[in-house]
Amino acid sequence: MKHAPTGEEWELACDEERGEVMPSGWPMGIAKAEHCTLIEAATDEKRMEVLTAWAKEGRGYEAERDWRTLAARRQISSANDQVLRQPVANQDEK
Repeated sequence: MKHAPTGEEWELACDEERGEVMPSGWPMGIAKAEHCTLIEAATDEKRMEVLTAWAKEGRGYEAERDWRTLAARRQISSANDQVLRQPVANQDEK
């Protein structure tokens, strides 16, 4: 992600929420998604790897208060809910 106001390139800690993004690293921050341009999309595997890392422990000071950790936990939960709601293929239909 490239953040236009600063010219910095960021790896995001979690998915966009409510029009905002949160970069990995320190200091913890939030930016408007409209100020950012995607440089390279993460694979589904990489996305889940990063979300899982943030959801498990966070990387910031006092992880329970780290917005990125809390957002990653919401997004992991949402992704798991979506997987659980998908219909299971009936093996007899093949």
